[in-house]
Amino acid sequence: MSRKYQFHNKFIAFAPSAFLSFNLTIFVFFIIPSGIFGFDLAGGSQLFSDWGLTPSPLTSILSLKVSIYFLLIFNIIYILVSSGRFILLFKIRRTASKPTAFSMNEFQVRLLRLFWIYSAFSVSIYFFLSGYQKLSLLGSGVDAWDYRMIGFDDTPVILKILLETSRRVLLPFLLITEIIRIKYNDGRLFSIENKYFFLLIFVTLISIASTLDRGPLLVFIMAFLFPLLLLNPDISRFIKVSSAGLITIGLLASIVTYLQYNVTLFSFDQIILSAFQFFLQRVFLDPSFTAISLGFDLFPPDGEFLNFRFSRIGVLFGAEYVGTESSDSIFVAPVGAIADAWRNYSYAGVSLTAILNALIAIRVDRYIKHRSTLPFSLSISFVYFSFALFQVFGVFYSMGAFFQIFFLLFFPILFKNRRSWY
Repeated sequence: MSRKYQFHNKFIAFAPSAFLSFNLTIFVFFIIPSGIFGFDLAGGSQLFSDWGLTPSPLTSILSLKVSIYFLLIFNIIYILVSSGRFILLFKIRRTASKPTAFSMNEFQVRLLRLFWIYSAFSVSIYFFLSGYQKLSLLGSGVDAWDYRMIGFDDTPVILKILLETSRRVLLPFLLITEIIRIKYNDGRLFSIENKYFFLLIFVTLISIASTLDRGPLLVFIMAFLFPLLLLNPDISRFIKVSSAGLITIGLLASIVTYLQYNVTLFSFDQIILSAFQFFLQRVFLDPSFTAISLGFDLFPPDGEFLNFRFSRIGVLFGAEYVGTESSDSIFVAPVGAIADAWRNYSYAGVSLTAILNALIAIRVDRYIKHRSTLPFSLSISFVYFSFALFQVFGVFYSMGAFFQIFFLLFFPILFKNRRSWY
């Protein structure tokens, strides 16, 4: 791993701000679907009944109101703390008149190597102790649900921590960093010379195969798309890369959906139909529906709340882990950050979670604007983007989110650069 990343080309890159990423994810995946559910059902329609998506109109409207309130608190805190300033996209330029390389000190070089060693070790340990067993049973006579549950409650928590810290944070970060280094050092991504790049891909694929989860697969694909879309962007390439990315995500997510339940025989037509349902139902509608049905419907404003009794983040502090097949698993279901905050402490929990998210976003944006250099500006922007998505498809008070937050808060300290390029 070189201490210098040489950029020989003139180029412009864009790094989405944390402010933009968070607002987009909450608006697209919570506010719009909640509005669709609420106003459609209030009008007497059963548009989504064929999929079993029929939440009550009142809880749908409540979900919409709380989501708007959550985003409003986030934006108010962000703007107030950042002195009334916010940025949507950070523009990064490199020209002949500016330095075309940046250096890392010895500590930073060693830290990146440590990230790689830790990730390779963690993924390998998980694969040999848990993942290999699951893959060896693929295509066997194991019941679909029993196969899906392999690796959930029967895997030690420490193994899950090792795997999740690697594939949620470190591997995507290292992959984007390496893609940018290769692409702007006049190199080709899939050249045989890029051994480290291929090792990153191999370890990442092993981490995905170990659990057959769709989330890590999508993060892996987006880690490729992110720098390709934001480095020297143009409309034609944006359309081509975006289209190819969406098709790839749809097809691979559909195939993995079948493999998750030990189904190895499926037709191309089934894959296409499953891909369509994946985007419309699982990606767009399910997060809001799950938040409504398992969050706002189970915990009405005048009812009792959980007060973090079952939160899985408590495992880090000695609490008992609530398994997926536990009778209490409904209280730790991935309902999204807003509904999770609601079911624990009502409006107080929603307000606190919005404030914490705003402070994290400010920290990330200040680093990108004042301290970072390529490729770290795009890498940390992507880590935050995946964290924002986890607020939609996971929960805020969980081990996975905790490790992402820890990285986002402490990475700027380790990789600060006093020069600003904006």
